[in-house]
Amino acid sequence: MFINETTIVLVFMPVILGVCKERNLPPSRYLLCAAYGAALGKNYVSAINFFEQFGTIGAIVVLVVLVTILVIHHFWGRLTLYRIALHFHRHHAQHKPPATEADVSPEMPS
Repeated sequence: MFINETTIVLVFMPVILGVCKERNLPPSRYLLCAAYGAALGKNYVSAINFFEQFGTIGAIVVLVVLVTILVIHHFWGRLTLYRIALHFHRHHAQHKPPATEADVSPEMPS
């Protein structure tokens, strides 16, 4: 079944314009996104056909690999940031300038 992307944009144009008017948003930004989405949307069938050749097991393997990469990236990023912060604090403590009399607050007499 073939649907022209211009028809899709024309069908959704009143909805997009109504929402933009209601929320005081620029409609040109969202109409352009709808046009790009309509132009790219008709190509989803070829992507689905590409992944069908691998079957369910292939999809599960790809999903597990992606989740594993995301989890490793998440924890590695936190560990790296922790190491950078720790290094900064150690380096800052080693190279702290000596205290001067202006830095020391006067003691209050008892």
